[in-house]
Amino acid sequence: MSRPGNYENLKSLADTIVWASQSSGLVNYAEAHISGGAETTVDTNLAWQAAIGFASDITSGITFNAGETGAITAYAVPGVGQITVTANNTLSDGDIVTITGSTNYNGIYTVTNTSGTDFEITHADNGDDAAGNFNNGSNFVLTVAGVYLYNWQISASSAAVNKVFTFTVSINDTIELNGLQRRKFAVGGDIGAVAGSFLINASIGDIITFNFMNESDANNLTIQQATVNMHQIA
Repeated sequence: MSRPGNYENLKSLADTIVWASQSSGLVNYAEAHISGGAETTVDTNLAWQAAIGFASDITSGITFNAGETGAITAYAVPGVGQITVTANNTLSDGDIVTITGSTNYNGIYTVTNTSGTDFEITHADNGDDAAGNFNNGSNFVLTVAGVYLYNWQISASSAAVNKVFTFTVSINDTIELNGLQRRKFAVGGDIGAVAGSFLINASIGDIITFNFMNESDANNLTIQQATVNMHQIA
């Protein structure tokens, strides 16, 4: 499948990074991409949303998961500080999700007590919103502890004019502020590029997920092209 030239340039950069890692004896790396992405529904402003739709390119020593998304139909209280979220899913305990479109439960969570019809999050009881969506974003899971360089580059467009989006990754259920970048899309449908690069001091089992947020309102985002890659440097 052919891809635009900018993808090939980024792929060449990733290949160079992999070669450098292998030359130093560190062979833990991964890359994933989106090509011709579909419009992503943004149902809440000022709420982090994990990106879905990445496909794996190359991996060594890092596990790639494509992720999933689903509709939430209810919230219940099984115990103090725990909320059972009703939604069809294939999640496993320890997976990371973002919740958007709710009144009280928007955020990033580590899930527990998963089944095919529900999962639990840690949150105070704020009633049953009976609405929302969860995203288990496309992610890398690290199998070796160390220092990793994470690079991301995307081209995207907003469904409306003068909308500001923020992009970064989460490490488990915590947003990484050091990698945060912002972009204002002045013209609806106009395609703009955003990129970031930073170091992660990671532990075994850490889950790295690319996220975005609409700071302006709930207008949608289309990620036209994207490449994310990481490799161990120490």
